[in-house]
Amino acid sequence: MNRTVVCPCEGIVEKVYVNHASRVYEWEPMFVIRDGQGNVEDVILNVSGQISELHVQENDRVTSGVVLASIREDDFVTGSD
Repeated sequence: MNRTVVCPCEGIVEKVYVNHASRVYEWEPMFVIRDGQGNVEDVILNVSGQISELHVQENDRVTSGVVLASIREDDFVTGSD
């Protein structure tokens, strides 16, 4: 199953922890977004899988709801479920 990673707020992509074809694990930070007030928002998902598309890079300006990446979700259940 494919899942999209959506930006939670408007701001600047300060850090990208993943790249195209990266393997990600649930609760692992993927992006850091800094909003206009200087607050930092970590983008974390509760799924594991492989990045199939990466739509942003560091220093990109983003708005709430924009797709940051797409993940091909694993089909198996992990121990933290």
